[in-house]
Amino acid sequence: MRTAFPRGLAAVVLAAGLTATATPATAAPAATDRHGWALHSAGRLPGSYFSAIASSRPWDAWAAGHQVDGTGRARGVLLHWQGRQWNRVPAAGLPKVSYWHSVATSSPRNVWVYGWSQTRQSMAHFDGRRWREVAMPDDMVTHGFAKLAVAPGATWLASERWAARRVRGGWRSTSFPQGVTVTSIDARSAREVWVAGYRHAPGEPVQPYAARWNGRTFVPVATPDNGLVVRDLYVDRRNNVWLVGQIPQGWEDHRPAVLHWDGRRWRDLGLPDQNQWPEAVSVARDGTVWVTGDPEGFEGPATFWGHDGRRWRTVTAELPRGAFAPRIAGLAPIPGTNRMWAVGGYEVVVGEGSSQSYESFHVYR
Repeated sequence: MRTAFPRGLAAVVLAAGLTATATPATAAPAATDRHGWALHSAGRLPGSYFSAIASSRPWDAWAAGHQVDGTGRARGVLLHWQGRQWNRVPAAGLPKVSYWHSVATSSPRNVWVYGWSQTRQSMAHFDGRRWREVAMPDDMVTHGFAKLAVAPGATWLASERWAARRVRGGWRSTSFPQGVTVTSIDARSAREVWVAGYRHAPGEPVQPYAARWNGRTFVPVATPDNGLVVRDLYVDRRNNVWLVGQIPQGWEDHRPAVLHWDGRRWRDLGLPDQNQWPEAVSVARDGTVWVTGDPEGFEGPATFWGHDGRRWRTVTAELPRGAFAPRIAGLAPIPGTNRMWAVGGYEVVVGEGSSQSYESFHVYR
């Protein structure tokens, strides 16, 4: 996770539209480039970056991130999509944080956000009317790296060593085995909850790790011993789970990998472009799997890879003039559609100083 960004970094929200039709609340803008990406402005947020996005309805989505001012000081920023534009969430009821790191939602009346400052971690819940701060689980001592997962009847927060579920207004924690580091969690229901990351024993190479909740604890699911370092996890439905990450190839090279679990075995679909750094995976309603990432910034335009069950295709999105090094940190399907939200950031150069308004994008195929 990045904790500091150059002043020239601007936030980006993209929506990969995988259908030609749009509901009135999310109608496609008139102006699009040759890739079908259209630009929206959501107010000036120079020096900002968004690391997570979640959506429960076509007209309801939340983006979590931060903004760095001219002095290098960061402050957390939440944005709310209500069908036509992104609006900054007022601070009332929210704890003060430097970074909002994770956001999850199962309905417009059940939204959770997690973040941190230099002195403490914080969590808040939105019930459809107001935000209120919620006490952190006692076991969450790993600072800044926890992630949320929310489904009907299930709220989870997972750090590198622990996962905690919400039980009757409190938290009940479960620890992971020695040597396991969890990097992602996802849930589709109270029982369909997965965590993934990697395991490392002294003197042994790093190997991928995945485990499924059985109602009492997380049960490991055997993974290939291929050295994969899992960066993201997506649970589409029972026996349809996706992992993405990198497999080291020697001292400096690596190979991107996309693993699919069908309930019996894992299949590595790879990626059509090598030496990429997949950071996020999600699945649209039509079953298309979307992968993106690159934490160091793509050398060219923002890039997405879609797999329709038979083959990959590469889709790119041009950025505003003067923008470069786009990074995409998170993906989320737009419920009820075949479209996909994506969040991240890019850098810009504007004269002697660097600044850029916050921008969002839609794409329609």
